[in-house]
Amino acid sequence: MTWNRFLSRGCYSRNEAFFNSRESQNKFVLIVLIVLLLSYATIASALNVELSETSPTSPAVLTQDEALYVLIHYQSEQPLRFQAIGKYLGKEIKTNIRMNPSQAYPAGEGQAIAWVSYTKEIQIDSVLVTVYDANWQPLETQSISISAIWQEDNGTLSNPKASWVNALNQQQQASMKIPQEPLSTWDILFIQLLYFSIPMYWILQLRLLWKWSGRWRKLACIPLLISIPLVAYTVFALCAGSNLWPLMMLFITPVTLLLLLSIMGYKKMRANS
Repeated sequence: MTWNRFLSRGCYSRNEAFFNSRESQNKFVLIVLIVLLLSYATIASALNVELSETSPTSPAVLTQDEALYVLIHYQSEQPLRFQAIGKYLGKEIKTNIRMNPSQAYPAGEGQAIAWVSYTKEIQIDSVLVTVYDANWQPLETQSISISAIWQEDNGTLSNPKASWVNALNQQQQASMKIPQEPLSTWDILFIQLLYFSIPMYWILQLRLLWKWSGRWRKLACIPLLISIPLVAYTVFALCAGSNLWPLMMLFITPVTLLLLLSIMGYKKMRANS
C-alpha cells in the first residue's frame, strides 16, 4: 500500500468521521479552550511580588524630601519595574511627591527597591507599590502598612538607612552602567515571523474556505478549532486588562499556519497522485 493510499484510507476517513460528529467537535473545542485558559492561568501565576519591609520602619518621622524605601521580593518570567506612592485613609497622595525612576529589573527571582518622598508636610498610613512590565504597562499593585509623616526640616538628622537600601542602590547603579546586548539578526527575524504569521494565517484561511468546497473545505476548517478559541481567549485576556494578552496568539498562530500549510500540501499531493 502506497503512502497516498494509506492517507486516503486511514487518516482522511478519520478526519471526515470527526467532522460528521457534532459531539466530537464540541469536545475538541472544549479541550482547546481549557488548555488555553490553563495556559493563561500559568502565565498570570508566574508573577509573584511581596513587599517585605520599609526603611525607616513604622512609625517614621521624615524630613521634607527624605525618601521612604520599600524592599521588594519578586519572581517573574518577564522584566519588571516598581514605583511607590503614599496613601492616607485609602487615597493616594499625589501632590508634592517624588518617586524613583525605576529601572527594569531582570526576569527571574530577586530583590528590588522603590522609594517615595514628599516636599511638604504629609502624613501617610500605607505605601502602594505598582508593578509594571518593561514597557511601563501596569500589572498589579501591592501595599504595605506604615505610619509615616514628613515634617519641616528643623535641623533634625535624617533617618539611618537599612543595609539593603545601600546594597540595592549600588546594584541598581551598576546595572545601569552595563550596556544591553542588542538583538541578533536571527532574533529580530524570528520576532518578525511571529508577528507576520497572524495576518498570513487568516488571509490564507479565509482564502481556502472561499476557494475550496466539499471535503477539502472541511479539512481546511481543522485549524479553526484552534484559532477560534484562541481569538476568544485573546479577547478575554485583553478585556481582563492583562498585559500578556497577545502572547498566546503570537506563539500558537504559527502552529495553526503550519497545520494549514500541511493540509494544502496534502491536497496537492493527492492531486498529483
